[in-house]
Amino acid sequence: MKVKEKQLRLIGAALFVQFYVVWALGFANYVPQLYNLDVLRASAILLVIGLLMMLSGYIKDMARQVVADKYFRALMIIYAASCVLHNLQRHDDLLPAEHLVKP
Repeated sequence: MKVKEKQLRLIGAALFVQFYVVWALGFANYVPQLYNLDVLRASAILLVIGLLMMLSGYIKDMARQVVADKYFRALMIIYAASCVLHNLQRHDDLLPAEHLVKP
């Protein structure tokens, strides 16, 4: 089981790093074809997959703690709600127009 977990982390790290390599080469104009929206979108998807693969053990541990401990569950719910409210405040266009305060 440990070997599989190490392999997943190694593959995840490779997918995680490739995003920054592709972005840097395209941004520095060494390989301008890489600084394309479609290429960056595909690289970003691989970045997320790599990040999830690297953090899969941590995510499983967090899920076990949420199930086992009601106080930790409440803390995670409060944290998630505060993140959502913070993002709604940053993006006024997500709120209906009647909620916007005009100066």
